Amino acid sequence: MRASLPVDSEPAGAALLGVRAQIAIIELGIAFTTALPNEIEDDNVRISVRRSSLSAEALFATPVGPRFRALFGVEAGVVLDARTTDHVEPGFTEAGSSSAWSATLAVQAELQWLITPQLGAALGAGLAYLPQQTRFAYTDATGQDLEIAELRSLEPQASLCLLGRFGG
Repeated sequence: MRASLPVDSEPAGAALLGVRAQIAIIELGIAFTTALPNEIEDDNVRISVRRSSLSAEALFATPVGPRFRALFGVEAGVVLDARTTDHVEPGFTEAGSSSAWSATLAVQAELQWLITPQLGAALGAGLAYLPQQTRFAYTDATGQDLEIAELRSLEPQASLCLLGRFGG
């Protein structure tokens, strides 16, 4: 499970599925997330945004005692913001909304607790940078442009995961 903050005061929860391979002290992996819909609205328009991402990660692992490991690294990938819009007021049309996809680059830290050599839990935190901000803008019946929201370019993230380890 991953939580993030793409819009001010609107946290988003997402399912996270990933696979990693460990080579010495380095873990390389891929991850896929898909979020629960996030609602953005004002008096005129209501928007539902669902974020999905695919990323690759590289982390350095170091033991911290017999049952704990600390990992630090980077993650890079692509994010897609799929949206549905309800036009609450008649006469509103989409205008000036930006692309719904972006590259992403994140730094992350993770603490793993190995309950057994094969089973554990992980708590992570990170900060993602999205250079292409998704923006939602509309024109009202009078022709005035209104910006409803713009997703953050710096997005704090936290994760809580169960993990299974295979091999040596």
